[in-house]
Amino acid sequence: MVELPSGAFIMGRNAPDREEEGPPVQAEIEAPFAIARTEVTFDQYALCVEEGGCAEMPFDRQWGMGDRPVIYVTWQDAVDYAAWLSEKTGKPYRLPTEEEWEFAARGGRPAPRDVDGRVNCYKCWEGWSHKSEPVAQFPPNGFGLYDMLGNVMEWTMDCWRPRHDAPFIPSSAECEERTRKGGSWYFKPSVATPTYRYGAKVQHKGYDIGFRVVVGLE
Repeated sequence: MVELPSGAFIMGRNAPDREEEGPPVQAEIEAPFAIARTEVTFDQYALCVEEGGCAEMPFDRQWGMGDRPVIYVTWQDAVDYAAWLSEKTGKPYRLPTEEEWEFAARGGRPAPRDVDGRVNCYKCWEGWSHKSEPVAQFPPNGFGLYDMLGNVMEWTMDCWRPRHDAPFIPSSAECEERTRKGGSWYFKPSVATPTYRYGAKVQHKGYDIGFRVVVGLE
């Protein structure tokens, strides 16, 4: 886990071709938090399955498990993992909010324009093979976090809304769609950015969707 401070930043950007990333808005991180240095791996998820906190091991597409990010997990699967980890450790683990995720992904500085060799995305590096890679194989961002902008997209806690200026929807069990952040091995370099966001049904599973956890520090 990496500890990050509270504070404010500008979330989103003006992107005519992707209106869902805008408009830029002032976002507040009201309390410090810690976020996982890497995406949750198959090995980590397996412990949850073994102890009954998670339903079953997801499919790995025969890419291998181990230190690869777990994939084919629904939003509820990710929430169940965080609940199991909370019970096991006594700490309030959960999924990040969209604001927390983007703040962490920015790494305290502008994201690099050239992601070649820095991110696992579509044709982004010499060994690219159109699949996930073990975590922490690429350089970390300014906060020391790995794979925020590639490898797999990541579930957040927040209900999906089509634009940042759309009415805020409080996170609740009634949300039919949740927000995913970041690019993935599947997408082109233009998607490997902290502002990229996309909604998905909570029951959706994908070969390029995983998650990481956070814990509050107050």
